[in-house]
Amino acid sequence: MCDTQLFDRALQQYDKLRKREAFLEQFRKETMFKDNLEELDHSREVVQELVDEYQAATRPDYLSWGMDQVNHLYLATIQSVSSDIQVIQNLSAEYTALSLQVHTHLPTPIYVQLILIFSCSLH
Repeated sequence: MCDTQLFDRALQQYDKLRKREAFLEQFRKETMFKDNLEELDHSREVVQELVDEYQAATRPDYLSWGMDQVNHLYLATIQSVSSDIQVIQNLSAEYTALSLQVHTHLPTPIYVQLILIFSCSLH
């Protein structure tokens, strides 16, 4: 067998067995697979990634292979952080607005007492 044929055949056979749910009752008897068979499916993904990378390694553009995935993850992380920053900014603005409302509606002694209680609770 050359290249990835052995792994490809194993993946095809696994897919057939999984589709028919053949022999899966043996796995479900094990504690690890009692609730689900995610570990088997994850293992299948790992073998598929191995095949994909091996095939990519035979091409001249191998050094740039996978960079789309890295760039996608990088952009998703930046978008997530940006979203988190926006939420924090919104909460900060709401807190400031509430602080101003509390300050203008409470008599000064109560406002000062609340600040003291809050600051003491932080320590």
